[in-house]
Amino acid sequence: MLLLGLLARLLFVQVVEHEKYAEEGIRQYREGHPEKAPRGLVYDRNGIALALNKPRYELTVHKSYTKDLRKVSTRLAGLLERDDTKLYEQLRHSKNNFVVVVRNLNDQDAKVLEMAKIPGVNIIQTSERMYPFQNTFAQGLGLTDTEGKGLSGI
Repeated sequence: MLLLGLLARLLFVQVVEHEKYAEEGIRQYREGHPEKAPRGLVYDRNGIALALNKPRYELTVHKSYTKDLRKVSTRLAGLLERDDTKLYEQLRHSKNNFVVVVRNLNDQDAKVLEMAKIPGVNIIQTSERMYPFQNTFAQGLGLTDTEGKGLSGI
């Protein structure tokens, strides 16, 4: 009788409430990855901007959260207007479970992909440093790589 009750509960959790627990897992995953604070804006003593931040979006795929990598790559390729075979191979051959597909998405593409709600696909907002005076003060103020790690400057 106890075994029958345990099997019924197992069936209920895994089949009936599957969607609820899947969403809860994704929410917990996202909460466990805090967002980076934006870099500060830099002005000179006269209030002229020397360094600003521009929003940038990255398209990532977490392969553990995709049921069918082929379907995901086909949908993404259609939305991004890319070759689905190349995209599939990029995802399939990646040694990492977390793959950055596109580093610099424009606002419109980011919104379209976010609304598509493809399982395992995330849009991450980052920022890109802009220097109004081109690279005149860039090395002194600070440069970072694509991961946001400092390369030079204060």
